[in-house]
Amino acid sequence: MATRFHPSRSFPRHPIALEDAARDPRFEAAFKAAVKAERAAHPGACPPRRRIAFLLCELGTRLGPDASFRVDRARLADALGIGLGKVKRVLALFALSRDIAPDLHRIRVIDWRRLCSAAGYEGTGLAPSEEEDEIVAIPRREEEAEPQLTTMSGEPAFFG
Repeated sequence: MATRFHPSRSFPRHPIALEDAARDPRFEAAFKAAVKAERAAHPGACPPRRRIAFLLCELGTRLGPDASFRVDRARLADALGIGLGKVKRVLALFALSRDIAPDLHRIRVIDWRRLCSAAGYEGTGLAPSEEEDEIVAIPRREEEAEPQLTTMSGEPAFFG
């Protein structure tokens, strides 16, 4: 008996969609830079939810907030070193919380604020502006002196 394909059970790779994504050099450059920024931001162990959210926020910073990303789930998994099943679960979680609207090969971010909050993203992948090139020393507040503990007779207390 032949097995029938059921769309809710798997997400096959559509060759036309993947070819279109590969032909967009702007997206390719942004994706590579976003993966590099994510690896620099999370060198150690980090939850997959945070890593995926960070990568999407970085792509949004580089391509614009109105962009929908034509990226395959398998490519996300390979780029981040996370299992494909985990990537699908995390994207489904973001979709249920209405942070993103995933399609078969396209991801559109709905709520940037919540996605950036989940990632702990503060725009770290941006190129520095001319104003940020100068290092400005922030003056320290004078530390308040800690009150001295005294005994009932008014002598300094000693705990030794």
